[in-house]
Amino acid sequence: MANILKQILENKSARILFYFYLLIILLSGFFISINYLKQKEQTTEFIHAGLKPIVNLTAVQISAEKLAWLLETFPKKDDLKDIHDDSLYLDLNMLMLHSAQIEKLKSPMYLIRYNESKDIFEYIVRSDAKVYYLHEYTKFPKELRENYGKSGTIPLYTTENGTWLSAYAPIKSKDGRVLGVVEADVNVQSYFAHVRQDFRRTLLYSFIGILVIALILLPIIRKMLKREEKKTQELLEQKHLVDEYSREVQASVRYASSLQKAIVKPFNHLDFFTFFDLLYQPRDIVSGDFRWTTETKNYFYIAVGDCTGHGVPGAMLSVIGSTMLNNLFKSGKELSPGVILEEFDEEFTSYINSGSESLRMDGMDISLIRICKKEKIIEYSGAFIDLVYFHNDEMQFIRSDRYPIGGSNAYPKSGFTNHVLELEGKSNFFLFSDGFQDQFGGERDKKLGRKAFIEWLKESLQVPDKERMSFIEKKMKQHQGESFQVDDRILVVLEIN
Repeated sequence: MANILKQILENKSARILFYFYLLIILLSGFFISINYLKQKEQTTEFIHAGLKPIVNLTAVQISAEKLAWLLETFPKKDDLKDIHDDSLYLDLNMLMLHSAQIEKLKSPMYLIRYNESKDIFEYIVRSDAKVYYLHEYTKFPKELRENYGKSGTIPLYTTENGTWLSAYAPIKSKDGRVLGVVEADVNVQSYFAHVRQDFRRTLLYSFIGILVIALILLPIIRKMLKREEKKTQELLEQKHLVDEYSREVQASVRYASSLQKAIVKPFNHLDFFTFFDLLYQPRDIVSGDFRWTTETKNYFYIAVGDCTGHGVPGAMLSVIGSTMLNNLFKSGKELSPGVILEEFDEEFTSYINSGSESLRMDGMDISLIRICKKEKIIEYSGAFIDLVYFHNDEMQFIRSDRYPIGGSNAYPKSGFTNHVLELEGKSNFFLFSDGFQDQFGGERDKKLGRKAFIEWLKESLQVPDKERMSFIEKKMKQHQGESFQVDDRILVVLEIN
């Protein structure tokens, strides 16, 4: 048997079929059990519905004044030992006996009272020939005490004499005092025995039905599973082809990333700067954000660009942009940043407009600075990327022109402003794309914002030079948390003293 089960579980189709059979059996057992519990609940409601009118009608017929007289006349336990010891007791006994006989109760009815000082109930009158006058009823259901003074029912409870359901109704004096409670019980073991018998019969019939249905469906399901297994094999083969193609694409993209980085010219004279570093965080393998640098006889040029889109489309635009910027310096001219952006914009827009209609809105934001090697002069021009710098530890801000490079005719342009700075002392310049401030994160998953990011830049000036970028990178990681990176990010930091 164990070997057969092992063979079934090792075969995919047989295993699914086995689980299918098991599921049918479990579901059938579940619904049969629910039906069994429902029948028990209905039986309970039926018995309670029969008991409630008995106790209510009996309680109405008992005079509270006569019951009070009986308890005052015979205040001690066993003052009455026989139903004939007192005519009033006999009247109450016969009244309850009559109610029990009419309703064909097999158990006696009780008239009881709650002794608050002892926290027990005491028997007063029974409907049979036995007399337990003021004997203790210690193992009473808690519902009797909790609802003393109200009519109600008692859920299923078990004693040494069986399993019971009860109903009760109070007897009140004219001033509202509860003098006692009429209680009627039904031993439900025989009722529930019938319910259990029906349950076993239903279980047997259902199990036979499950086997018959399973035998009918077995060949059909086996055929379906074989067809599914064949389809799964085809999908696995297709997945293998897709994975192979994906690996080739990934390898190509990684190589494109290396080419993208190779386009950026390195500085040969970094010793001119007190500090120079780059934080580059593409959203994908390749990026629409890029750094461009070049050096002439008298100047250093540094730019940060943010192209439309990200991934491969953004990276291609960044390569086009970097190439065009390099071409502007082939003649050996040393143009100002404002003139560079104007010529760059004209050439880039012309190039994009010559392509398809979908390319004509593409463009880029850029921030470009020129640093004079001989004089303490820095020039800046920008398209949608402002210049943030700290001069002698005080934050300064130069607003860029509010239109991009390219972007067809959607933006009315009037040239690019060339800003000239003559600075003494130490200055820290930050050129960055908007991928930092637009990143969602934090406790409320909101954008970081420009103000908070600039505050990070200011804080980074207080840490050692070698730790600046790791400081900003760590802050960014903490803010982003588990959120998805929404855009490429690039930051260039340079310090001149």
